Amino acid sequence: MSRCVRFWVLCLCGRATWGLVGDNDDTAISFPTEEAFLKGLEEPQTAEQVMSSHLQWMRFLVSRSWWRAAKAMVLRAHQQLDRARVEALDFEVRLRTNDVKQEADQLMDFTEEAFRDQRQGLDEVHCALQWAQNSTTIFLGVKFASRWSAPGAIEIKDLTVNISERNFTLAAFGHHSSIRKRYVVDLPLFGLISSTGSSWSSASVGRATATLQKIAPEKWTKLTSSKSKHQITSWLDMEERWAEELRKASSPQKAAPKEAVAKAAADSSKKGQRVSISWQKRFQRHWKRLPKPVRKVLPWLLLAVGAFISGMAIFTLCTRSGAPDKGAEFKAEPFLEIPSPS
Repeated sequence: MSRCVRFWVLCLCGRATWGLVGDNDDTAISFPTEEAFLKGLEEPQTAEQVMSSHLQWMRFLVSRSWWRAAKAMVLRAHQQLDRARVEALDFEVRLRTNDVKQEADQLMDFTEEAFRDQRQGLDEVHCALQWAQNSTTIFLGVKFASRWSAPGAIEIKDLTVNISERNFTLAAFGHHSSIRKRYVVDLPLFGLISSTGSSWSSASVGRATATLQKIAPEKWTKLTSSKSKHQITSWLDMEERWAEELRKASSPQKAAPKEAVAKAAADSSKKGQRVSISWQKRFQRHWKRLPKPVRKVLPWLLLAVGAFISGMAIFTLCTRSGAPDKGAEFKAEPFLEIPSPS
């Protein structure tokens, strides 16, 4: 019994030290590096020894993370047109890579659990925000990035949201560029909201949305009551959607007096009557009909013409004031009498 145990121990130690032994060859082969394995596949005799025990070698390559060598081995199996060997390799590759993936996921989960409550040393990112409103609700969009145009964290964990009458807070952990970061929102609100009537949800990848119900129907002039560290922009799609409702709610239409209604009816009954238009409106109407390049050049052209005319007028006045008076010179000359012929 002791001899048998010693034999199997020696076999296992030899396999761990030198590699794997071919099923059809008694000679042990080993490859210290991945490059050595790739060169060995180029030699027919070595390649035959490797392919004869292809499943054991595939386990060895996956355990060492020699992915180039594993690809070369799969390619050689396809070149040999051995259907049974290809199917066996396909099953082995799927099985081994699945094991590796599970081990990696377990390591990631363990790391997340170990550093879950540790904030020291983590980069804190103030999330970018977009907002819009109607008369009764505030619509808030959150992106897990410092700017709305920047790429954010794709996978978020431990997301916590707290909604009170005066504040909206959010905290979450995520990875960006392989760096663990903590994403926060600390938003003191401009007005009062109902915490029970408000809600939030995870939107698309890297984003979240919140619907905050106002206590009183009114229009907020801004989102926060004080200066915020977040980048806050308008949610244009939601603004366009609720613009008409918000305008009607903020400026309710008053009932027109009877006299104004009667006057409007009388004016509308007059058909064919010419309406007088001021010269300013006529000028604006003709100006807008001009092509855009002409509207850009024409003011400068008129300014240049005006400057030229003004300069010519000043030049003419200066030359006239400096010229001698020819009429005075003519009067100063003595009168010459021409004798009449006798």
